[in-house]
Amino acid sequence: MTASTALVLIDGDIGKPETAAKVVEAAIKNFGGIDVLVNNAGNLSNEAFHRIFYRGLQRLGLNEPAGIPLHHSLTVKQMLKQKSGSVVSITAALADQPIHGVNGSVPMITKGGLNSIIRSLAIE
Repeated sequence: MTASTALVLIDGDIGKPETAAKVVEAAIKNFGGIDVLVNNAGNLSNEAFHRIFYRGLQRLGLNEPAGIPLHHSLTVKQMLKQKSGSVVSITAALADQPIHGVNGSVPMITKGGLNSIIRSLAIE
């Protein structure tokens, strides 16, 4: 871990619980709490669905669906203790508004799912 007064870098796979725990612990230790969580991880491939479906699901399906809920649950737990905080999620407009000529169907499987999770979590 490398730290400065304004930055802490954490090495790890966002889809693993130990990485999520390290991120939250580092934020609390170095900054005294968590003000904002920005969910912004992902991959985009422009290959046609029929060419990469299974391989694409394996590649795309590992970090996004697991990583966001892991980080979200630990971070929101801390924000509830603090009685403050915000969550910002950046996925892809293509999940809700496909564009002709952009072959984004495989990555949009996870992005669309994340958009649904995010809306549900906002209500909770």
